[in-house]
Amino acid sequence: MTTETTLSGLDHEIRAFSVSGVTLERRAEGEDGLRLSGYAAVFDRVADIGGWFDEVIRPGAFARAIEAGQDVALLFNHDPNTVMARTTNGSLRLREDAVGLWFEADLDANDPDAQRVVTKVRAGNVSQGSFAFDVRTEMWHQDRPKPLRELLDLDLYDVSPVTYPAYADTQVHARGRVAAPPSPPAQESQAARSEQQLRRRRRQSEHRLFLMTGDE
Repeated sequence: MTTETTLSGLDHEIRAFSVSGVTLERRAEGEDGLRLSGYAAVFDRVADIGGWFDEVIRPGAFARAIEAGQDVALLFNHDPNTVMARTTNGSLRLREDAVGLWFEADLDANDPDAQRVVTKVRAGNVSQGSFAFDVRTEMWHQDRPKPLRELLDLDLYDVSPVTYPAYADTQVHARGRVAAPPSPPAQESQAARSEQQLRRRRRQSEHRLFLMTGDE
């Protein structure tokens, strides 16, 4: 049985992948600081989520969020007190390619948080990336020994170099609302959908306020 639903969790979910890793390079001549880049997510790689279900991110899952110019921050270990770059001022750039979600950030050489991360990346102590998200559209396949969750459309909140990847291949460390495979959702009323949209907008507003407070 295949089900499709449009949902948003109570908390942001966090996922990370061990792929090409995070790279650090000097910016173009005449520009100060460094540039941090890497993949925060890869497509079409099935991951085991704690033994409860399998999960895969499909191409296009980030397209709407990128096109809409959602306010996404570059943090370290998803800590909102360590904002190092941001899409709203152009210092963080996101794109989808054939591999997944690519991020590129211009770091301020005078930012203490950026200095800490640069040191860790150069030493090889930090080489992974991940992203925080809410689900807009997902598809559940229940007609298999272990349910498969396809992530099709996501809201983005931050991308982060991380000490411990949330999952790589079949290794998982999942944080957020998902703790067990949910049952296929029932048909929702218009009132229920409106309430979900209101909660999503409220969370997005709280997220922006939290990041603004962390910048102070």
